Amino acid sequence: AACGGGDAATEPLPSLPTEVLPGDWLVMGTSTAAGVGAPAAAGWVALLSKALAGHGVSVTNAARAGTLTYHWIPAATPRPPQRPATIEALDVLKLTPASPRLVVLNFPSNDAMAGIGAGETVDNLMLLRRIERARGAVVLVTSSQPRNDADAAQRATLQAVDAALAAELGDCFVDIRSSLVGNDGGLAAEVAAGDGVHLNALGHRRLFERLFAAIVSGRCRAAPS
Repeated sequence: AACGGGDAATEPLPSLPTEVLPGDWLVMGTSTAAGVGAPAAAGWVALLSKALAGHGVSVTNAARAGTLTYHWIPAATPRPPQRPATIEALDVLKLTPASPRLVVLNFPSNDAMAGIGAGETVDNLMLLRRIERARGAVVLVTSSQPRNDADAAQRATLQAVDAALAAELGDCFVDIRSSLVGNDGGLAAEVAAGDGVHLNALGHRRLFERLFAAIVSGRCRAAPS
C-alpha cells in the first residue's frame, strides 16, 4: 500500500471508496499543508497527489502559511472583537473546486499560538466542515501537531482542540500528533525541521500515511443526501 513507507508514486494504490474517487479533492490549511520544512516533492499534499496520479483524482492545495481558521470562514460570519477578518481569496465559499469529493482540513497549531481558545477553533473548523459536507464532500480533519515553542497553556489548548474534535468527528478525525510527538511533548527530533516547528520529509511522510490510511478505510463518510 502507498502508506507503507516506500515511494507513493510507484506503489500499488489500495482500493479507495467510490464515494471519493474519481473527482476533485481540496486541502485547506497552513504551513504544514503548504509543505514547509520538506523538499518540494516531499510535503504530505505532494505525496497524496503522487499516490493518486493516474487514478482520476485532482488535488487542489489552497493552504497558506501563517493563516488562522478565521481567515477561511465565510466573510459574513460574526466573530469576537480582535479576531482577524476573512481573507477574500481563502473564503471557503469562494474556493475552487466548488464541489470537491473529499476535503482535508489541516490547521495544526496557529490558532493556539495566536491565543485563540479551543472553543473558537473547534467552532470554525466545524463550520468549514458543515459547508463542505453540504456540498457533498467527505471531510477529514487532522489533529494538532506538537511544536517546541508552545508553552504549557498553548499545549493545553491544542490538546483541548484535539479532544473536542475526536469526540465530535469520530472516524473523520485523523490523529497525526501521536506519530510526531517526542517524550518531552514537543516535536520529536527525527521528524522536526530545523526550526522545531515544522515537519521534515519524514514528518510529512508520517502525516501522509496516517491521513491516507483514514481515507482508504472508507469509515469517514459524506453527509446523507
